[in-house]
Amino acid sequence: MKENKIIATASEMSNLVGMYAFRVEDGVIKRRYFIAGKANNEYFIVQAVNAMTGEPNVAKLWTIKELSELYIIPTREIADEIMEDYRKNGWRYFL
Repeated sequence: MKENKIIATASEMSNLVGMYAFRVEDGVIKRRYFIAGKANNEYFIVQAVNAMTGEPNVAKLWTIKELSELYIIPTREIADEIMEDYRKNGWRYFL
């Protein structure tokens, strides 16, 4: 499994950096993201995860308020398990 690069210096790190996230609407996963780094005190670097490869690709700057609308997952392994469970059983977590 390819290791994702975290984009930030130690002084800029946040507990969210390196985590994954899901946008879920009406019990449907709409998008998966990787929180790659912290641009400054206001913005995080968030990459969309390619549905075919599972690898993060394009990035966008997001505020913490925008991130608060997502389900944050601590590791890729857990995010992959959630995706596998979702394909079999649908979204069974918080709504």
